[in-house]
Amino acid sequence: MKNTNKLLVSGLALSLVLSQGVSAVAAKGTTHKKSSHKVDKNKNGMDDKWEKKYKLSGKNLAKQDKDKDGLSNLIEYKLKLNPTSKDTDKDKIPDSLEDSDKDQLSNQAEINLGTNPADADSDNDKVKDGAEKDKSGVKFANKIEDLELKIVTSKKSIQFDYELKGKKFTVNIDKKSLPKGQVVSLIKQLEHSKNLTQEETLKIIQSRLGLKVGDHLEGSVKLLNGTSFELVKDFTEVSGNQGTGKNDELKDNDGHHGQNGDHDDNDNDNGDHDGNHQGDDN
Repeated sequence: MKNTNKLLVSGLALSLVLSQGVSAVAAKGTTHKKSSHKVDKNKNGMDDKWEKKYKLSGKNLAKQDKDKDGLSNLIEYKLKLNPTSKDTDKDKIPDSLEDSDKDQLSNQAEINLGTNPADADSDNDKVKDGAEKDKSGVKFANKIEDLELKIVTSKKSIQFDYELKGKKFTVNIDKKSLPKGQVVSLIKQLEHSKNLTQEETLKIIQSRLGLKVGDHLEGSVKLLNGTSFELVKDFTEVSGNQGTGKNDELKDNDGHHGQNGDHDDNDNDNGDHDGNHQGDDN
């Protein structure tokens, strides 16, 4: 009987030891996991650890643009970019021209348009931001953001700069060398091209401006989708109304293009008459 009692007591003690050991192991595996929630003591919308990682400091930190790429620190934080590098992924495309949310609009274009560069469908209407259209039926992804041209002919020099900011555009023409309406018509034809390649851009420019053999053109084009061309051309031959030439130097920083809508030649001029013009692109 005594031996039986000893066995019972020993068995109970062993059970208690084992159960305590299991509980301790379970507790050890579940109670020491660190929390990953964001800490934002200065309430600027950015995680303090992220600010420390990139050594960001100073007043109005969220609005600062440390790497001077056109994107504020807050935007770079939301897009998971490096606020100290103009080209986070080293692909030779500036962060401002990247399309982070894959909606066919560059990050910078979305900021200018007032859409969200971190959301492909900012207004939740099941249409991507780049596929939205303006009043003339042109997709925003295919709109010209900037066109700078300098042309030298045998008779005169032509120089102008077209710039779209948000939904307003400005046209600066050097010494009234070209009617503003002609520039706007050129822009609209470029935007309505079904396949705006570099060569097609040159053909449209030559046709619209009546460039001939011996004329020289140089400039650049940038679309809201991030595509940009550098154009340098000496026209050496003409075929019909649209010429082709040699000695072309064309550099393509991106290559996606879409189709545009119907053509609209309405020209709204809200500017002055000294070569600087403004208009509503809607």
